[in-house]
Amino acid sequence: LSGGTQNIYNSGTAVSGVISGGTVNVSSGGLASATRISSGGIENVSSGGITSNTIIRDGGVENVLSGGIASGGLISVGGNQNISQGATAVDTIISSGGTQSVLSSGLDVSATIGSGGNQNVLSAGIASGATLSGGTQTIASGGSANATIISNGGDQIINGGASVTSANLLSGGTQTLLTNAAVTLTTINSGAVQSVGSTAIATYTNLSGGTQTVSGGNVLSTTIYNAGVQNVLAGGNASATSISSGGIENVSSGGIDTSATVRNGGVQNILADGIASAATLSGGTQNILSGGLANATLINSLGIQNISSGGLDTGAIVSVGGTQVVFTSGVASGATLSGGVQNVSSGGSAIDTVVRNQGNQIINGGAIVTNANLLSGGTQTLLTNASVTLTTISGGATQVVGPTASATFTTVSGGIQTISGGAALSTTIYNDGIENV
Repeated sequence: LSGGTQNIYNSGTAVSGVISGGTVNVSSGGLASATRISSGGIENVSSGGITSNTIIRDGGVENVLSGGIASGGLISVGGNQNISQGATAVDTIISSGGTQSVLSSGLDVSATIGSGGNQNVLSAGIASGATLSGGTQTIASGGSANATIISNGGDQIINGGASVTSANLLSGGTQTLLTNAAVTLTTINSGAVQSVGSTAIATYTNLSGGTQTVSGGNVLSTTIYNAGVQNVLAGGNASATSISSGGIENVSSGGIDTSATVRNGGVQNILADGIASAATLSGGTQNILSGGLANATLINSLGIQNISSGGLDTGAIVSVGGTQVVFTSGVASGATLSGGVQNVSSGGSAIDTVVRNQGNQIINGGAIVTNANLLSGGTQTLLTNASVTLTTISGGATQVVGPTASATFTTVSGGIQTISGGAALSTTIYNDGIENV
């Protein structure tokens, strides 16, 4: 058909037609199969009309109108398919140079978008179950996409105001959240990347081997495992993250993490000018690197917090089975050892530590420790050449001063100071306190 018009309706059928510059109208009861549309040709599929296996290319257009159905089409270079309000397209293949536009209240189901192909989901349009295998799906404000599979260079681009849920990113797949975009229930597998941009939000992400990069956006309730990596960059915020089994969270300069839970095999790294607040370590590890800050960390059984040179922790609680390690030039301020252990290495600093309930502060030679408060059940252990100052030992607490160690300006108020090869200077003892030399 070149330049004319063909109408197919009322049980009419057209097979293997060629439209080049003409128009075919497929309406109620009509069926067009294996039609080829190119060079300005147009196929209009209206209510009750059906097309199958249509090939659209080189300037051809298929318009699927309200009530029309297009199934199994192929859109290639220069071809366009428009899905209007109330229309449906199923199992479309969009190859290099082809474009499908899902307009307001249009529906596309199970499209496959190859390298160089484009699917545009406009306001109130819906795309369900698409597979991006090298192609691009762009969801405008008000558009919706669900259960999208993205791989092999495919990219799902999400604008603010779009609704996107349950995407599955495989190796080589990318999900890009632009300003104010929001997604939920994304799964990111090995080799895939999710980028969360300025003021965008990703919730309930499952990060299994892939990478989530948070740059000015917000992520909530991410689960990281199986070598998955979350990078929280400047302006990024992560909240209620769960890290386990080989998962890693990196909080970089200007990034903030709040209320993470780090379980067995999980690691949280706090880099220069990064901040982690109220993390819980339950078998996992938190590393505070130079310039990094952690506050109000809860270190439970088998949890480990490492404070490296230039790192700072404030207000940690170390419970039974938990460990806080302060390395050279690291600083721990205001920790509470409630059954847990704080190990202060040479050159490390611990200030205002509270030790109780079988907690133990272990101090190595060359460490800087001051103003510790030992309550009932707490122990402060000074190893060879260690030194402390201004420790208070209350009833039921013990300070052990080992070989060549020294304790100065200690107050023993009901507790016990045991000097075993070390020295004590300017100790004050009262209220049934005991010093054993």
